[in-house]
Amino acid sequence: MNTTKHAELRSNQRGITNDVISIIGDLGRIAYAPGGAIKIYFGHKEYDRAIQRCLA
Repeated sequence: MNTTKHAELRSNQRGITNDVISIIGDLGRIAYAPGGAIKIYFGHKEYDRAIQRCLA
């Protein structure tokens, strides 16, 4: 997944690892935004799906 420099900077500031970003990218809900950007949502349903996958 390509990320912007801003996203890289903010994830580093917040201590979000590339492993976490990968999980969110794999299990998150995708929505397309203007300008060709992609938004990835990771709410309760996506969280529950991630936990179930880890326990399986």
